[in-house]
Amino acid sequence: MKTIEELELLKQGMIEQLPQDMLNIMESSLSDMLSKKLDSHALQHGDIAPNFTLISTENQPVNLYKLLENKPVVISFFRGSWCPFCVKELEHFENNLKLIQQEKNMHLIAISPQKSEISAQLKKEKSLSINIL
Repeated sequence: MKTIEELELLKQGMIEQLPQDMLNIMESSLSDMLSKKLDSHALQHGDIAPNFTLISTENQPVNLYKLLENKPVVISFFRGSWCPFCVKELEHFENNLKLIQQEKNMHLIAISPQKSEISAQLKKEKSLSINIL
């Protein structure tokens, strides 16, 4: 099954399972974000990302500029293990990790605001080898 089809199934499952008031809150939140044009504040192609050091699920510091010293970095930001769309994206990256790391010669890191222990649990449950910060 293609990723886009899997995402559609996830979306349909949420619509069928969540109460209407919850769906309304999610829709309102999305509309609010779009109206604020948050994407206009995002980094664009060619912009320089600010440096950071974050702790991985293996309790190791990972520094962006250190990674960039030897190859480009793909960064995936995800909300957390609770988000089925985010988990699906991580699974997609995992399925393409060889392509990203070996054939394209890039680092891949995923960043989440959730606690490291929760991300470590997600890695274990989904058999992910992605470096999650």
